[in-house]
Amino acid sequence: MVALQGALALDGYFHAVQETLAFPDTGDIRADLLDQLHAFVHLMTGTPGAGSSRS
Repeated sequence: MVALQGALALDGYFHAVQETLAFPDTGDIRADLLDQLHAFVHLMTGTPGAGSSRS
């Protein structure tokens, strides 16, 4: 049951951030990865409840 709850939570998280973390393939892997990392950092530091996964 716990595994199912974890899978549901991960699925919900993925759907919530999917659009934010999506990025186009511009042909410049460095720029693409930097853009995605910046989006991820912004998501983690700028989202209410972002720190809730910390123990």
